[in-house]
Amino acid sequence: MSSVIGQHENDKRWMRAALAEARKAEGRTGTNPPVGCVLISPDNKLIAAGHTKPNGRPHAEAVALAEAGSAGLAHRVVGGTAYVTLEPCAHHGKTPPCAEALRDAGIARLVYALNDPDERVNGKGIACLRAASVEIASEFMTEFALDITSGFIYNKLKNRPFFTSKIATSEDGFIAKAAGEQYWLTGDVSRRFVHDLRSRVDAVLTGSGTVLADNPQMTCRVPGIGHQPHRIILDSSARVPLSSHLVRDASDIPVLIIHGDAADRTRLSALAACGVELIHCRGDGSIKLDWLAGILASRGYQHVLIEAGTILNTAFLHAGLTDRIYWLKSPEILGEGVSSVMSKIANAGINSDATMDFGPTATYVRTRSANLGGDNLSCWQSDSLITRHSAPDKEER
Repeated sequence: MSSVIGQHENDKRWMRAALAEARKAEGRTGTNPPVGCVLISPDNKLIAAGHTKPNGRPHAEAVALAEAGSAGLAHRVVGGTAYVTLEPCAHHGKTPPCAEALRDAGIARLVYALNDPDERVNGKGIACLRAASVEIASEFMTEFALDITSGFIYNKLKNRPFFTSKIATSEDGFIAKAAGEQYWLTGDVSRRFVHDLRSRVDAVLTGSGTVLADNPQMTCRVPGIGHQPHRIILDSSARVPLSSHLVRDASDIPVLIIHGDAADRTRLSALAACGVELIHCRGDGSIKLDWLAGILASRGYQHVLIEAGTILNTAFLHAGLTDRIYWLKSPEILGEGVSSVMSKIANAGINSDATMDFGPTATYVRTRSANLGGDNLSCWQSDSLITRHSAPDKEER
């Protein structure tokens, strides 16, 4: 029994290391998933580690194997264990299959967190390794890998990005004292958390009202982090000022403006001249969110962070597209002001301790809570996401 417990603890230790590798790739892998891999010798020593490189290649397993080779440790892989956050790929694309690379390296055991829903893989990687008599430990610490890989999973299964909404409010649920007024509620630690969050997504999305009120940059400003998310603005009438931060640096950090038929052509030309990419939503003037989700998926966006006001947050909730909510709550009490979501659905459960219910569209379960320099952070996940991908190995982060 003790050997079984010891193996389980070893597996958790090394899978955590693989998950840490995968987090280094979040928001940077294009249409490929962010994956982490660690290679462990038969005597339980770390040989090498790797994660998916920018734009998705090379894959994590190939990076780790190359590192082992460069260090003269390839022979130590033989008979060892590979810990991977996603099932190794099995298809021949621009790179050879990772399942075959692990097999040929001589691993005796594979521990992985998530099955790959890509029809080109989806069990084929595991079958390749089983055929070579590799021992398989499947779907280990799945929920933690899902936290990192949800964008890729949703892109494959739902043809849309995974949408996370970041909401910052006062203790009593207001985002500002008055409409159109910029008001800082949370402190420095919370703002650093948000900047780090931006560094882990493909894009940040907002509405023109937020741009007009706050003139945000929507960038990651944590020293040492070079990755910047694309910025997406829903702006039916193309109201965003040419002098705004977003437009002024559009040639350096991509900006997409989704506009409707009512947008002035001269203004659109001026925005395009500043480096803004324009996407036309045809129809009655409103931007259909289901259509938008499909467009973003087709362009390779896997994880999109919503940093917007009441109207846009409410619209995403009503459309059933908000998959995760990070709610930052300041200890300040405003008494009155602008609600984070429209009051008719805020009253349905936004202040519940364990769940938030928004009518028939979605129910969210609290999965995490933390203190950030006096502010309270709570993370809420769609219950459909938790139910569908729940795993027996649950622990506090």
